Amino acid sequence: MEKVALIAVCFVMGLVAALAEDPVFKLEPIDTEWHRPEGCCVIDVNRDGQLDVVSGASWYECVGSSAKRIDKVPGPGQFQDPLWKRHPLREVGKLGGEFLKDFGEFALDVNADGLDDIVTGAWGEDPLVWYQNPGVVGKEWRKHEILPMKGGESFMMADVDGDGDLDIIPSLYSRTPVCWVEKNGSQFIKHVVGTEHDRHRVGFGDVDGDGRGDIVTSHGWYRAPEDPKAAGWQWFPEYDVGGEACIPMIVMDVNGDGRSDIISGAGHHHGLAWFEQKPTPTSREWVRHAIDDTASQFHAMALADLDGDGELDLITGKRYRGHEDDDPGSFDPQFVYWYKIDRKTGTFERHVLAYNAMVGVGMNIVVRDMDKDGDLDIVVPGKSGVYLFRNMGHPKAKSE
Repeated sequence: MEKVALIAVCFVMGLVAALAEDPVFKLEPIDTEWHRPEGCCVIDVNRDGQLDVVSGASWYECVGSSAKRIDKVPGPGQFQDPLWKRHPLREVGKLGGEFLKDFGEFALDVNADGLDDIVTGAWGEDPLVWYQNPGVVGKEWRKHEILPMKGGESFMMADVDGDGDLDIIPSLYSRTPVCWVEKNGSQFIKHVVGTEHDRHRVGFGDVDGDGRGDIVTSHGWYRAPEDPKAAGWQWFPEYDVGGEACIPMIVMDVNGDGRSDIISGAGHHHGLAWFEQKPTPTSREWVRHAIDDTASQFHAMALADLDGDGELDLITGKRYRGHEDDDPGSFDPQFVYWYKIDRKTGTFERHVLAYNAMVGVGMNIVVRDMDKDGDLDIVVPGKSGVYLFRNMGHPKAKSE
């Protein structure tokens, strides 16, 4: 009996060790035509049971969903048929020389009809809008305004009021009051949080451990009142991440000490760092720890368990020409990285998904199991194209 138990323990330990190996990702171009929108989302547009990719004016039909096609990498003299087919979806206007009016997209069933709609916005004076899924390919996706914007640049989704559905937190580039937008059925209600401005980028999470989600900005945070819809959000100007931060800024306990920390990238200069929350006799202080100061324009990021070890990993990359030629590092190679976070030491181990391959990250990152094989894949948009990093799993686990 003891021998059987020992064998079982060894098997489990071996399985955990195998799953702890780094997964292999296959880079799969979806659309490389210059220049593409910088937002994307994932929706089953044609309702065939396969996830498609939406980015700006187009949707990309998944036409290569079988494991036989996606698992095989073509060898010498072989050619793989395209796995994605582009179709028109909606109109997207131009903004300046290189930009299109799509600064982030999210799939959300706004009107509760069982179909994912598209929430999106652009920069400057363009409003936040949602496009209604008609449920039939080829029919018009009707446009509905959510909120007029002044100096808006992208947004994030979070359940601010704890009612089980996602609300919107705009990211504002100009000196405009911080707010969140409540989704109430298919209606949207704006709630002003405070007049201290976020000045480029925003995040959401429980900073002080009271069980309520707070709003973090690039130079301070707002503590949520008991009722997030009411007045009384309290402003704490306790830190300054320096310059223009990323979206979303991430609130999580990085080093396992029971206190929430903040992860923030530099959207338009060099640096990626986490800010450790430390208590003081009167309040708290925030200590900066560099994650990666070798690169610039960490403009978007996401958290997901990529390697199946039960811990969240950080996914980010370089935004291509965020201010055209004007940002530090604009002409450096593009990249997409993921970082394994050691929760015991608060350290980050960098893993390269792409480097110097004209693949970067635009205004948001989508992490989904695109091929229904049980692991998470990554979709990134950007001016230089829309790409899928297909998670091929753990080689050791497959060989055993």
